[in-house]
Amino acid sequence: MTTSINQEDLDFLEEAKIALNGNLRWETYMNEDETHIALRYGVDRDCIWIYRLSNEVMFSHNVLNKAPKLIVEGEGLE
Repeated sequence: MTTSINQEDLDFLEEAKIALNGNLRWETYMNEDETHIALRYGVDRDCIWIYRLSNEVMFSHNVLNKAPKLIVEGEGLE
């Protein structure tokens, strides 16, 4: 499937670049209108996959086993 890139996609790319560069620990970014999502990608985490979002199918609440809280090395050390 081939999808054409439009100006809205390019505008979102710029928005996502600013958001992800400003938050190096974020792996995803979604715009306020929820029309696009960006996924950080690559060995150096310097690439972005961008997807257009259509209709939400469902949100399933409390269907997974609780995951342990993530502990990041050096976080909170001052």
